[in-house]
Amino acid sequence: MISQTFDYDFIREVCVMPEVWPHISDDNCSIEDFKPSDSMAYLLVEDEGERMGFFGLSAINTICYEIHTTMLPKAWGKTLKYTKEVLVWIFENTKCIKVITFVPEINKKALNLAVKTGLKIEGFINHSFMKNNQLIGQYLLGISKGDLCL
Repeated sequence: MISQTFDYDFIREVCVMPEVWPHISDDNCSIEDFKPSDSMAYLLVEDEGERMGFFGLSAINTICYEIHTTMLPKAWGKTLKYTKEVLVWIFENTKCIKVITFVPEINKKALNLAVKTGLKIEGFINHSFMKNNQLIGQYLLGISKGDLCL
């Protein structure tokens, strides 16, 4: 089940977990200083009443949103299902007709998830992410309303 949440304590707890933090942070992020952005919408994922993680949404404009996936380790392996569910929710409950995401080139699991969900690589941005003191690029992926295959 997907629903909007304002539980910033839960958002922070998920993000700063040792198993999660390395996958969502760059070199200039600090666990100690991290706090969820209040300019982002958060969509909670629950499965049989159990919290599994969340998706963060940022409006680029009125019809294009950027999405970020942050799941608890217990949800890993089910994230494809949840990602498709959240895209359906976004397209049915907002004016959004385009969802995009940025995936660092070293995060192969996130890239595979995005592609399996139906997002297409639409570009590549060189030297746009700093991880382990290395400048790396990020893929830009996107999906339009109507292109989602369930």
